Amino acid sequence: MGSTRFLLTCAAIGALAAALIVALSPVTTALAQLSPPLYAVVASIHVLAAFTAAAWFLRPGAASLTALLAGLIAAPLTSLGFLLVIATVVPALAFDLVLLLGRRSVHRRVVWYGAALAAALAVIAISLPVIDERMLSPLLVGLVATARVVSYGTMAFLARILAVRLSAAGVRPPARVSPPDARH
Repeated sequence: MGSTRFLLTCAAIGALAAALIVALSPVTTALAQLSPPLYAVVASIHVLAAFTAAAWFLRPGAASLTALLAGLIAAPLTSLGFLLVIATVVPALAFDLVLLLGRRSVHRRVVWYGAALAAALAVIAISLPVIDERMLSPLLVGLVATARVVSYGTMAFLARILAVRLSAAGVRPPARVSPPDARH
């Protein structure tokens, strides 16, 4: 999957994300019951680390690995338990898949935000079934979906800025290794 430095860096970013997830857990737990659209906005912060890892490493799997580690670390400390792993990994997998499929595209920004959209759609698909059916209405579904798409787009934008700022500050990701079939 990658070098030890890559893995350890993803683990460090994942640990920071886990700390943020745990710190926000009381707020997100309350918001999930009180206002699913507001919950969708606040909980979107959970993908910032995974998106940042993807932007910084420019490597397939960086978002998924970071999300997996964040979910595994935070799961025992949140009300979602190990369902949190699914909630963090599924959107990151969708994000990484779009990045992987679009890796040769000249429209990198379109691919990047397309990946964020795919992640938002993935989390919408897994989160709608857990909304209390007494609250569920077309308006609520529309508001939650809009909140997810806009907030995931915002997190993708912020992740790109963070990756650029990390590099500008002198923090460098592990060297990228060319694939065996790459031309030199």
